[in-house]
Amino acid sequence: MAEGEGELISTGAFRVDREKALEKLSRYQTPDSSLFMLPWVRAAVAGGATHIGMSLAKDGNFIMAFDGEPVRPDLADPSACLFSDAPDPRLKQLAVGILAALRLNPHEVTLTSGRAGDRRCLKLGGSDETLEAVESENENTILWVLFLQDRLAEDWNRKVFEACRASPVPMRIGDSDLAPFDGKDAVGLMIREGGRRVWLEPAEPESASIQVFQHGVYVCDWKWPGGPLLPADGFIDDPALELNASQTGVVADHRRKAAEAALLQAAGPLVAAVAGTQRERLLRLRGRLSERAWRKAWRIWVAGHNPYGWPEPWAKDKEDLEESAIATRWLKRVADGAMSERLPPDARRALSEAPLDVDDHGEPLIG
Repeated sequence: MAEGEGELISTGAFRVDREKALEKLSRYQTPDSSLFMLPWVRAAVAGGATHIGMSLAKDGNFIMAFDGEPVRPDLADPSACLFSDAPDPRLKQLAVGILAALRLNPHEVTLTSGRAGDRRCLKLGGSDETLEAVESENENTILWVLFLQDRLAEDWNRKVFEACRASPVPMRIGDSDLAPFDGKDAVGLMIREGGRRVWLEPAEPESASIQVFQHGVYVCDWKWPGGPLLPADGFIDDPALELNASQTGVVADHRRKAAEAALLQAAGPLVAAVAGTQRERLLRLRGRLSERAWRKAWRIWVAGHNPYGWPEPWAKDKEDLEESAIATRWLKRVADGAMSERLPPDARRALSEAPLDVDDHGEPLIG
């Protein structure tokens, strides 16, 4: 971890008394303190990171690094923002992560950040802290948690992977790579507007829900606001959302209303996108759907029932057939429902032109 000889700038206790800071953290207590790195992921994404990496060494020591905007000017007092009436969102996430890590009683927490020539290293251990200037060409922000004994669960990387599955930047989590989700190989629609990303895909009415993320980290689930006539699953990643104290929910304010409105506005484009690609989707499966057994199984899926078995259970295109059947069933439901009359003109037109069945040769049929 050493980045060269450090010049001691200051030493002593937390600028804001650590006991008070830890007491303050009880208001920001996340369900699992061992996932202290999740607020740091939010801080990294908010700072424009293009890559995030984290790993746990065999001796139990955790390290995380990311590029983007450094946090150098604020290293002298990382927890002070928790006492502000209007804390900077990025600094708040950084502080919550640090204090969550401290609740695990590590030997030391080290935060190094800044550009070359203006780089600082903050070390927190016991009741003391030191702030040093360091010489290094490395401009990444680096967080290091030194445990004298292992404090993280064996499946920590799986939990982080699941919580960050909507990350907009590539991540290296332990030995696994997490690529940003773009939806290119799925049936659905991705909308990017400003810093907000919305992904929607066809769903069943009884299970339609939206996963909520902030800066690529999971927060909670919302019930799909569009109702049962046009059900959708997916996620919304919105940096503007205000999280509750435990970071497991969203404050009901104008920002949440704007996010819900964005979901509803995406419903029409979702219909247009799914209907507009329906013919191409069925044509790709024409060979299979020209076979009677496969066509029968596919129609059972379209009707909303799982067939007893596909003719070839391990066929590589079985999942594509299931996906196309789900999309077809969803389009049928939308076309037959009252919601279809309230769709935008381009969505109504795409829906009316979408094939919802195939003939005996596997050719798409309209009407």
